Amino acid sequence: MFGNLLFNRHFINMMFDELVDLAGYSKANLSKLLNTAYLKVALWIADEFDFIFSVELVEME
Repeated sequence: MFGNLLFNRHFINMMFDELVDLAGYSKANLSKLLNTAYLKVALWIADEFDFIFSVELVEME
C-alpha cells in the first residue's frame, strides 16, 4: 500500500486530492499514511547506508 501511494504521488504525479479519491481515505488519514511511507523509505535508506559503510570498513581492514 505504501509503495503504491508513493508511486502514484511521485511517478504518476497524482495530486493529493486525486490520491484521496483513489485510496478512499480522508485527507487526514492519507496524510498520515504518506508520512509513514516517507519514514519507511528513510529508515530503509539509512539501513542500506549502514550496511554499505560496514562492508567498506570490513574490506579496508
